[in-house]
Amino acid sequence: MPRDRESTKTRILEAAERLVTRAGFGALGVNAVAAEAGVDKVLIYRYFGGLPQLLTALAGDGKLWPSLSELAPHPPNADGDAERSFAASTLRVLRAELAALRERPLAQQALAWELAERNALTAELAAARTARHGEMLEAVRAGRRPPPYVDAPALIALLSAGLTYLALVSSASDHYMELELDSEDGWRRIDKTLATVVRALLEPVAM
Repeated sequence: MPRDRESTKTRILEAAERLVTRAGFGALGVNAVAAEAGVDKVLIYRYFGGLPQLLTALAGDGKLWPSLSELAPHPPNADGDAERSFAASTLRVLRAELAALRERPLAQQALAWELAERNALTAELAAARTARHGEMLEAVRAGRRPPPYVDAPALIALLSAGLTYLALVSSASDHYMELELDSEDGWRRIDKTLATVVRALLEPVAM
């Protein structure tokens, strides 16, 4: 791809990110992004196809949802790697997802918008997030098996949803019930409890 085209695409994506950060996803539009980027709006259609595809590109560059490399557990190896276990790989992925969400105000805004509105653009964001979660689950499963008595996908979805909600609440409130979300001590409690639940339910039971 010619350098000028790649540079313009990056400029458009960065403009979309600035616009959302400043005014929220509700302000996103082809004209607004073009004005923010200082380009003709025809370039957005030429390089991305339209606003939904622009959102997909924004979601795929790691600024919205964490990249797979951030979330994926280490592959099993023959040297007794601790992440050979399903429990260890699941715990690592959930911890990485929570850390990434806490560090990404843009992702928090996207999730809040997705919950507040139902339209073609929020559907595009949801599809990108679902695809990333699918990749994440495949990485967890690679060469590993959960205990047969646990519905692992349902458990991971439940834990991921809880952590996501806490990350969203933390952007607007200092507390959730008795948890302090404005202190690292509160997040350490969450992490410790997450580890307890994952290990209790996903570590194989010795027979």
